[in-house]
Amino acid sequence: MNIDWSDIPMHVAVTAQQMLARGYPINVTRSPWKGSVVVEIREVRDDKVSTFLRKHGFRPVNAVDAFDLFRWTPDPPEEPEPAPEVGMGATYCIGNDKYAMTIVEVSKTKRKIVLQHDAPHRKGERIEATLRTDGRYREKGVSYVHFIIGKRLDYWDPSF
Repeated sequence: MNIDWSDIPMHVAVTAQQMLARGYPINVTRSPWKGSVVVEIREVRDDKVSTFLRKHGFRPVNAVDAFDLFRWTPDPPEEPEPAPEVGMGATYCIGNDKYAMTIVEVSKTKRKIVLQHDAPHRKGERIEATLRTDGRYREKGVSYVHFIIGKRLDYWDPSF
């Protein structure tokens, strides 16, 4: 079998090559509507092997006649965030925690915004954020906090 591994991420290629060496049938194709590479591994009936594949990004295909088929496809590209506007929702992200906020000021260039917490215990607290080279708004002076523009999400990670 002649497979071009150059378009496949290294961890997927190594996993597929290990499975091929163990005798599992491998199918590598290009998605006709996206042009991206799709890797399929067939005849997976061992729980240890299926766990191994899941850890490496492969997902089982839920079809009646393909209970033993695992497939890897690249993640779809994220939709670009909308341009910030006053009154628009946003999410303050730090670690796994997320806090709902509202945009209260936007500079003319849209590179600087001011956000206000929506949570009752932090109501009125304001944070300034700037657009960075990675395309995300981050708290001014802090690189590990970023914002999701256009969505108000609230989640507190109980494991910390």
